[in-house]
Amino acid sequence: MQERIGDVYRLDLGLTKLWVLTRPEHAQHILQNNARNYRKGDHFDTPLRSVIRNGSAVSDLAKWRALRSIALPYFQGDRLSDLPIFVDAAWRSLEGVIAEHCALGRPLNLSRLMECASVSVACQQFGFGVPTYPELVAYLDAIKTLMYGDSPLFFATRLFPWAPLPSRAHLQQAAVQVRQIVTSWIATRLKQDDPRDDFCNALLRLVSQDIPAVQGDSAVLAAMLYDELFQILLAAHETVSAGLAWTTWLLSSHASIRENVAAEIDARPNWAIESAPAYLDGVIKESLRLFPPAWRITRRAIEDDTIGRFTVPAGAPVMLFVFGLHRHPDFWPAPNAFHPERFFGATRHDLGWQWMAFGAGPRSCIGGDMAVIEMKLILAWLMRRYRITPVAPPPLDSRVNLAVTLRLRRPQYVHLHRSSAVPPSFA
Repeated sequence: MQERIGDVYRLDLGLTKLWVLTRPEHAQHILQNNARNYRKGDHFDTPLRSVIRNGSAVSDLAKWRALRSIALPYFQGDRLSDLPIFVDAAWRSLEGVIAEHCALGRPLNLSRLMECASVSVACQQFGFGVPTYPELVAYLDAIKTLMYGDSPLFFATRLFPWAPLPSRAHLQQAAVQVRQIVTSWIATRLKQDDPRDDFCNALLRLVSQDIPAVQGDSAVLAAMLYDELFQILLAAHETVSAGLAWTTWLLSSHASIRENVAAEIDARPNWAIESAPAYLDGVIKESLRLFPPAWRITRRAIEDDTIGRFTVPAGAPVMLFVFGLHRHPDFWPAPNAFHPERFFGATRHDLGWQWMAFGAGPRSCIGGDMAVIEMKLILAWLMRRYRITPVAPPPLDSRVNLAVTLRLRRPQYVHLHRSSAVPPSFA
């Protein structure tokens, strides 16, 4: 693509022009060196905003910094030690669904299964416990409507916000359903009066200090906590489930690599989360390179800026095209090939700004390292317990859904065959 249109180009979108950048130095300039000149973009101006509302993902920098400082300790360091327990509980809660399909010989929607596992892990991280399968399905169906609706439905509501379109009622219903489900999880958590030191209680202390009158009223507190908790919950499971969907899709298309991963997992049933098998680690990171869930980062220039030979005018929208950056031939040999070996022994420092699966700079994802570890644990548990036989990979011409995150357009179906091995043990 770079050979055809270059590293910087401008898209004419009618009422506005979008600057698209595809090199690591562009990302470093906008996200770090001159970050003060770029405010967060408008990509949350979608039906999803109706459920995020006043959360810091759509708020000013000061509010975002305050939330980030509270959240950071709960997604790094010693907090990672609970992930294996959460992953095991998530998969065990889904084994009944898996067993039913296996008994009937029916293929399973692996994309949906990965989504359920990742949401279940995220809910446990927040102290919500393990959701039931019907709860997970209802929540994910509503999220899918808001984030990945059919293009005409999605864009018509943005182009004609004043029009009483039938699709608007459908989106509003999905937004209400998401809010009801998540608020019920929060309210249940608050009624438990759990003294543990987690992110939910940290936010609860903050809200109670600001508005002491709401203390003890779990319904009011749940509504107040919703905006901030939901956006972190969404981020916690959305990137993981999208990344896992692409990873399993790639493995279904590369039988030898799939067999290598399975053999490595079988050979190392017990491993520490900080020292995962090298091949599994490479597969996850290479999948995130080829199909980064956060496939673009949007900003808007505050003042005129110069990037290379180009002048970006004040007020212009700018998109860092992470998908293109991750496949740039100047930085990635055979950029479109699936080669997990390229990550063997590579550290985040080695990769620099050319691998941005979780963003970069001051607004980078605070849970990026946790997400990679969680993906390894989820995939290792499933592949140790079952042998995966793809029904058929989705057709190449319909595999990508360019929405808030990069997604398979069609679900991936597989047959799962129970293995005699026990699930892996993580230390």
